[in-house]
Amino acid sequence: MDVITHALNPAAKKPKPQNLGVSGLPQQGVMHTTSQALFRSALEIHIQHDGVLYRLRKTSLGKLILTK
Repeated sequence: MDVITHALNPAAKKPKPQNLGVSGLPQQGVMHTTSQALFRSALEIHIQHDGVLYRLRKTSLGKLILTK
């Protein structure tokens, strides 16, 4: 971004906040995390939900797959 564009629109490069409601405050019941925080060094996470076991795994291409 050039200096002139930044001077005219200083917010142009600022990332937009995520999960914000109309008031600009975080919405209730929304959690933000990274896949690195979830997986740590694991390749697969088992998630128990309503009596069903789900598997969240990382592929060799870095994609995420959720299966029952």
